Amino acid sequence: MKERRKDLLWEMALILLTVTACLYSTGVGNIFGAKVDWSSQHSVFPEYFRQQFYRTGQFFPEFALNIGGGQNIYNFSYYGLFSPVVLIGYLLPNVKMSDYMMVASIVCLAAAVIILYRWLKSREFTAAVSGMTALMFLFAGPMIYQSSHQIMFVNYMPFLCLTFLGIDRYFEQKKSGLLIGGTFLMIMTSFYFSIGGILALGLYGIYRYARTKERAEEMITVKGFLGDGLRFARRILTAIMLAGVLLVPTAMALLGRSGSKGEKTDIWQLLTPQINLEKFLYGAYGPGLSCLMLIILLTGLFYKKAYEKILSGGADSSVFFVSAQWCTLYQTEVADPVFAASVLSYGKISGEAEKSENSENLDASSMSGNYYIYLSEEG
Repeated sequence: MKERRKDLLWEMALILLTVTACLYSTGVGNIFGAKVDWSSQHSVFPEYFRQQFYRTGQFFPEFALNIGGGQNIYNFSYYGLFSPVVLIGYLLPNVKMSDYMMVASIVCLAAAVIILYRWLKSREFTAAVSGMTALMFLFAGPMIYQSSHQIMFVNYMPFLCLTFLGIDRYFEQKKSGLLIGGTFLMIMTSFYFSIGGILALGLYGIYRYARTKERAEEMITVKGFLGDGLRFARRILTAIMLAGVLLVPTAMALLGRSGSKGEKTDIWQLLTPQINLEKFLYGAYGPGLSCLMLIILLTGLFYKKAYEKILSGGADSSVFFVSAQWCTLYQTEVADPVFAASVLSYGKISGEAEKSENSENLDASSMSGNYYIYLSEEG
């Protein structure tokens, strides 16, 4: 009962701090989200989707007659065409979409922080460690900043954190509903950034697999790893296939586009990283990759067990790949909080506080990983 009261106090404090930080970042006399593309795109397009639904009754529209002289509506699916966050707004016809998106952005941010806190508590961390880690996650550069600027950069985070819980349930209880559902909702909310999210989920899945085998005192064999890995991947693939109602027509729309010189977009252009070191460093939208890599390499030196080294090496390669991928897609620096999730999942947060001999090292890597996130300021 005492522990539950402590959790409730932490959660109330985190929610209060989230709302306060959002209002403080807005400034006196300003409206949350009324900067950059937020007010001109991230609330305008969802309102158009809603009105299109009211007018036609079609939940799966094909054509946007009133945009750019008429276009394939899946050219704009990035703006939350089937996002559960946006779809809830369809149930509130008397609420302005701009007001709804303002509140929804803050709620998504608070939800991500609370789910992260509960995930850490489920891994048997103390309330203090879980709360302080969630607090640093909240104050990571991209989180509050992008919640009022480019909301698709961060509004999938509640579902990503929820899926980490789903992975735990999958390995502990052999239940896959939360894993599949969380992954599906993450993709539908922000399919661009779900690529990095799925990479983080795979990394955490490998960790949990190795940790489960160690507890059971079972040897990891190539055959066993491949078999169990395919069964885990099948759950992720199921979520991707369920999201095909969005992904397939969106991919067709993207591949049907012409570039600035009239050439067609090639599938390999979307999937092949184009490395530009300038975009990996600090900047207004940069991930601060040099700092992240240094943290991962240094904390990896303290790891002694195989599953810990897997996460350390996996985080190095996955963060580098995702960075290159987003530089390719956007040709700009993108402060993707998936880097935060990768650090959180790779070492410690995913780690065991359960009185293991390495718990102090793991706690240290968790805090340093989150400190990186805090340092990755928006500029």
